[in-house]
Amino acid sequence: MMMDQPPPDGPTDGPPDGNDPALMARVLTALEGMALASVSVEFIEGTLVLRGAAGSAEVRDQATQTARAVANGAPVENRMRVG
Repeated sequence: MMMDQPPPDGPTDGPPDGNDPALMARVLTALEGMALASVSVEFIEGTLVLRGAAGSAEVRDQATQTARAVANGAPVENRMRVG
Protein backbone atom coordinates (compact mmCIF):
# COMPACT_ATOMS: atom_id res chain seq x y z
CA MET A 1 0.00 0.00 0.00
CA MET A 2 1.39 3.43 -1.00
CA MET A 3 1.18 6.26 1.44
CA ASP A 4 0.97 9.89 0.41
CA GLN A 5 4.26 11.66 0.91
CA PRO A 6 4.48 15.37 1.71
CA PRO A 7 6.12 17.53 -0.96
CA PRO A 8 9.84 18.22 -0.52
CA ASP A 9 10.76 21.40 1.32
CA GLY A 10 13.77 22.27 -0.82
CA PRO A 11 14.13 23.28 -4.47
CA THR A 12 13.07 20.83 -7.16
CA ASP A 13 14.28 20.27 -10.70
CA GLY A 14 10.94 21.21 -12.27
CA PRO A 15 9.69 24.62 -13.28
CA PRO A 16 8.76 27.08 -10.55
CA ASP A 17 5.04 27.25 -9.82
CA GLY A 18 4.94 30.81 -8.56
CA ASN A 19 6.83 34.06 -8.29
CA ASP A 20 10.62 33.53 -8.32
CA PRO A 21 12.48 36.85 -7.91
CA ALA A 22 15.90 35.21 -8.32
CA LEU A 23 14.88 33.63 -11.63
CA MET A 24 13.40 36.90 -12.87
CA ALA A 25 16.67 38.67 -12.00
CA ARG A 26 18.70 36.00 -13.85
CA VAL A 27 16.52 36.44 -16.94
CA LEU A 28 16.89 40.24 -16.83
CA THR A 29 20.67 39.87 -16.48
CA ALA A 30 20.76 37.48 -19.45
CA LEU A 31 18.81 39.99 -21.57
CA GLU A 32 21.24 42.86 -20.86
CA GLY A 33 23.04 44.13 -23.93
CA MET A 34 20.22 43.26 -26.33
CA ALA A 35 18.39 46.00 -28.24
CA LEU A 36 15.50 46.04 -25.76
CA ALA A 37 13.71 48.96 -24.09
CA SER A 38 11.83 49.01 -20.80
CA VAL A 39 12.10 45.25 -20.28
CA SER A 40 10.13 43.71 -17.45
CA VAL A 41 9.84 40.10 -16.38
CA GLU A 42 7.05 38.71 -14.21
CA PHE A 43 5.30 35.45 -13.40
CA ILE A 44 1.63 35.19 -14.33
CA GLU A 45 -0.03 31.89 -13.36
CA GLY A 46 3.29 30.02 -13.54
CA THR A 47 4.37 31.53 -16.87
CA LEU A 48 7.38 33.82 -17.18
CA VAL A 49 6.13 36.86 -19.13
CA LEU A 50 8.43 39.31 -20.94
CA ARG A 51 7.18 42.84 -21.64
CA GLY A 52 8.78 45.87 -23.23
CA ALA A 53 10.01 46.72 -26.70
CA ALA A 54 12.51 45.03 -29.00
CA GLY A 55 14.45 46.76 -31.77
CA SER A 56 13.45 44.07 -34.30
CA ALA A 57 11.55 40.80 -34.61
CA GLU A 58 14.89 38.97 -34.55
CA VAL A 59 15.85 40.58 -31.25
CA ARG A 60 12.41 39.76 -29.82
CA ASP A 61 12.84 36.10 -30.83
CA GLN A 62 16.36 36.04 -29.37
CA ALA A 63 14.99 37.42 -26.09
CA THR A 64 12.48 34.56 -25.99
CA GLN A 65 15.20 31.96 -26.62
CA THR A 66 17.47 33.54 -24.00
CA ALA A 67 14.70 33.61 -21.39
CA ARG A 68 13.82 29.96 -22.09
CA ALA A 69 17.46 28.95 -21.68
CA VAL A 70 17.54 30.54 -18.21
CA ALA A 71 13.95 29.73 -17.12
CA ASN A 72 14.60 26.30 -15.56
CA GLY A 73 11.71 24.71 -17.46
CA ALA A 74 9.16 27.42 -16.74
CA PRO A 75 7.01 28.33 -19.74
CA VAL A 76 7.93 31.68 -21.33
CA GLU A 77 5.55 34.06 -23.07
CA ASN A 78 6.97 37.06 -24.91
CA ARG A 79 4.56 40.01 -24.98
CA MET A 80 7.22 42.46 -26.19
CA ARG A 81 6.35 44.77 -29.05
CA VAL A 82 8.68 45.40 -31.98
CA GLY A 83 9.66 48.96 -32.73
